[in-house]
Amino acid sequence: GKTCPGMWKSRQNYVENLSRLWKKRNGSPLAAKIKQLNSLSSVVKMAAFTVHLAQGSVSFRFAPEAAQALQAEIAQLTQRLKTIAQQVNQQERPTKQDALEYRYTGDVFLEVFCNPNLYASPFSAKVLLTLRDDRLRLSTETDLSQLRTDLEDYLAQI
Repeated sequence: GKTCPGMWKSRQNYVENLSRLWKKRNGSPLAAKIKQLNSLSSVVKMAAFTVHLAQGSVSFRFAPEAAQALQAEIAQLTQRLKTIAQQVNQQERPTKQDALEYRYTGDVFLEVFCNPNLYASPFSAKVLLTLRDDRLRLSTETDLSQLRTDLEDYLAQI
């Protein structure tokens, strides 16, 4: 049907008043959009981390802080592996070293395990990688050197 011009004018005034009120409380629409985007930045920063396996690869969202923590754990593991290799080269009985047991809970649960006492050098070491959520569980083995490279690549891209 037809609308009366007075009714249209009152609706227009109502919308303009609401808009002014909203701007007064929340700042400009642009500022509100920037605020919204900043709140989403933590999700954007959580880029996909890809681990290359012997046959294929697996990708999941991984926080950069968690990746840095894993990288530090792997650096410590590498030092323990080097200690073992040095003792073997000097024909000493290697001292028992602590295993790497890293856990991360985010979109998925990630567990990385490596017993350095099983390997003669950092280059031969393998890690057990477990990824799971409420619908899926993946457990596989990958080279420690490959995981280290994948972490370096991931941290370089973010």
